[in-house]
Amino acid sequence: MTRRPARGERGQALPALALIAAGLVAFTVFVVVPLGSATDRRAEARTAADAAALAALESATDGMRGIGTILPPGLGGVPGNGQVILDVLDRLEGEGELAAADYAARNDAVLVDFDMAISLAGSQPVIEAYAETRGQEQVESTTQYARATATARLDVLGGLCGVGNAWGLELDDGTCRKVTDLLDPLEEPSPSPTPTPTGTEPASASPTPTPTPSPTPHREPLRLSDPYLVQ
Repeated sequence: MTRRPARGERGQALPALALIAAGLVAFTVFVVVPLGSATDRRAEARTAADAAALAALESATDGMRGIGTILPPGLGGVPGNGQVILDVLDRLEGEGELAAADYAARNDAVLVDFDMAISLAGSQPVIEAYAETRGQEQVESTTQYARATATARLDVLGGLCGVGNAWGLELDDGTCRKVTDLLDPLEEPSPSPTPTPTGTEPASASPTPTPTPSPTPHREPLRLSDPYLVQ
């Protein structure tokens, strides 16, 4: 036969249940909630880092496409165009950092570190953008900020090339010429002087051969991959 608890025994169990309930509430408030907040903040920081790295390379893509049709003087372009190409390429990192900071802010984060590495050692340049972001709000119940890093990559598939750790232009004859080698127009060869005939009888002048101009090489069209995350 089952014994029913006496009234006094039931009253003693109530304080114990209250203590257990209070412990569960405290555990939820001081452990579960901060852990959930930290997870959310890390996810936000990671999203901001990804967006910042990709935005930097989107900026680089826009800049490089802007010079895709400019010819330096050595390829039949206008004097000064070659320097325009170099100036745009030199600004890739600075403009990329501005774009990264902008997109970090759009995702409620701050860009705390940035680097753009341009490898020109191979025939096809590779550009990588590294971004580290920090959330704008502290993790709940702490004084810490969530941080995250991301690296994105852009492959130059054609049109621009690397030669001797310098930017070059890929030509349709298969060569890669440094931009600095193409800044000045090609010099036209001076014609050879026609010899003056001697003697009393006028000699018939032999026709001066017309020099055949060598064909001017053309640039290969610029081809870029889409920026993609590598980690």
